[in-house]
Amino acid sequence: MFNAYKNFWRQSFDFKNRSSRSDYWWVFLINLIIYLVLMTTFLFSSGFSAALTADVDHFSPLTWIALILLFVWGLASIVPMSALAMRRIRDTGLSPFFWLVFPASLILGEFTQIWAMIISGVLAIVYLIFTLLPSKPDKMKPNSQIKGSLIVTTGLLVLIIFSVGHLPAKAEQIAQSQMTTKITVKTTMREELKFPTTLSAADKQSLIEIYTTPRGNEEGWKLSSDQSYVYRDVTPENEPIVIDGKTHNTNDDGIVDTKANASLNKGKIVVDTPKYDISLETSIDGKSTNDTTIPIAKNSSKTIEINKVVSIDKYLDELNKVGDPATSGSVAQNNMSMATPNIETLSFSVNSPITANTSAKFTLLAGIRIGVGKPVTCNRINGFLGNQLYYDKLQQPVEALRNFFASDCDFAIAKSNACFADYGAVKNRYCAWGPGIPSYKNDQCSKLIHHSTRFHKHTSYYK
Repeated sequence: MFNAYKNFWRQSFDFKNRSSRSDYWWVFLINLIIYLVLMTTFLFSSGFSAALTADVDHFSPLTWIALILLFVWGLASIVPMSALAMRRIRDTGLSPFFWLVFPASLILGEFTQIWAMIISGVLAIVYLIFTLLPSKPDKMKPNSQIKGSLIVTTGLLVLIIFSVGHLPAKAEQIAQSQMTTKITVKTTMREELKFPTTLSAADKQSLIEIYTTPRGNEEGWKLSSDQSYVYRDVTPENEPIVIDGKTHNTNDDGIVDTKANASLNKGKIVVDTPKYDISLETSIDGKSTNDTTIPIAKNSSKTIEINKVVSIDKYLDELNKVGDPATSGSVAQNNMSMATPNIETLSFSVNSPITANTSAKFTLLAGIRIGVGKPVTCNRINGFLGNQLYYDKLQQPVEALRNFFASDCDFAIAKSNACFADYGAVKNRYCAWGPGIPSYKNDQCSKLIHHSTRFHKHTSYYK
């Protein structure tokens, strides 16, 4: 088998000798295996839909490698395979002109008319029969390298010229058969920050004035009609959107542009998006996330809107859950604090331990100052209107929300949902601190907006 394949390449330009059935079919088998391996890699390394629709924007490096190898290997095999076929025809005792049956079959196969397709199929069968005929060395025509090479050259030139001229029509035919649909997914998130119901009228008004100032409006904050909360609509970047099992990330405007093949899955695609612990509501194309199957039409455009509502006050409450689950509540024992080990205690109160979804107990800290330039897990208290102290939002909501306004955390969650998606086990959270926790988990909010990851004060409004 391998000797046959070695001779196949050695005799790339031999048009005058002969090749037996085993010589021909061993080469055919090996080439078929190579083709299947490369084509399978190409089709599935970036997703079947991306390959069929030639969605090059979503091709993986492996897909490109498989495609390039397919092209190079196919191009390199044209002349050697033609020479092998010519030698096989000679070996059967037939005239070398019968080799032209093969390119004629390929050319007719490019047409969509029924008659052309039938003739192409018949010629392909005839060519197959030629390659299966036994060797007849006594009936071989006189050797003629020039004659054989001229026949092959003429046939290949006609095939290439026709294929190139037929490319526009073929491309249109492929596009029609694939039913390509342009997909645009727009993601909008409404972030709601509710005021505690226990606030006095004066405290509530002070928070309303902070979040509805021109600076607050610049951040997008608006007051609800019943004045019970403020909200803003943001378009998160790098939000993962899963379309038919393939993950795409939104751009700065919260948009994903891609393509889908309407001929697959009965003209439907499945769209999914992350669900967060702080999510209040999520809809995809106007439907609840229990049904994320969306119909698409061939050769058209489809815009899909994803709308989410999340609770920022719930998010801030989650950030209050600090401390090692094993701590008893003292500052000295707290080795995984939402603040840092580099703190100065101005006032301290310990509330009753509360239980998170992870069934771990945490201690709530309040009245803590963080030293400027010290490591910090989350710059959410460095807003320019506050006093840069850590406050428990449940116990000191006015002070906590004043410090949060225009902080790194405030700016970051308006830009990205990365922090929302990071709430699993405490040791894995961005806001975690303690032994064994990777440093890159610290202060992700500041990294998202390109601020210092150490604690720093905002002396004025800036992003």
